[in-house]
Amino acid sequence: MTAPGEWSGIADLLRRVPVPVPPGAGPVLGATDEQIASIAGHYESPLPDVYVRWLRFCNGTPAGPGGLYGAGTSWDGLDALRILQRHPCWATLGWIPVAGDGNGNTYILDTDAVYFVEAMDESEPAYTAAGSLPVFLRFLLEKELGETRWPFDAAYVTAADPGILSVTDSGLLPWLSW
Repeated sequence: MTAPGEWSGIADLLRRVPVPVPPGAGPVLGATDEQIASIAGHYESPLPDVYVRWLRFCNGTPAGPGGLYGAGTSWDGLDALRILQRHPCWATLGWIPVAGDGNGNTYILDTDAVYFVEAMDESEPAYTAAGSLPVFLRFLLEKELGETRWPFDAAYVTAADPGILSVTDSGLLPWLSW
């Protein structure tokens, strides 16, 4: 996997995170135009550019606690299209499922920010996980490598992601809402 500029640090983290790869699985590849179109067709507005760039770089991988979702991927349980079939209202809300937490909860991309949505109340976010998709991916993968301060340490999160303060209602900041 080669990493264009904005994804190079994330590519390094993906290489370092232990990933349970099924026998016979090929390398992680970027999404095709058809795969991107398959998920774009579920939304009224165009997909965010950063999400399209992410899919072109990595179309799903079991890295992370519940995996990083792709579009039309063959990875079992890591296909955002299957997630949307279970939660059709999410497309209406503009929510794009991007990752799982391993416990049935989902991280969704909504415009710029990434939010955590609990399986017990899937109609609204529980908290803001990051101010952007690349920052979220870095936080999630660093946590898999042993970092413990994300998402509930306010000083750590705001220093690493100052944008989180401008993209969310303060009631959705994880250190205030949990």
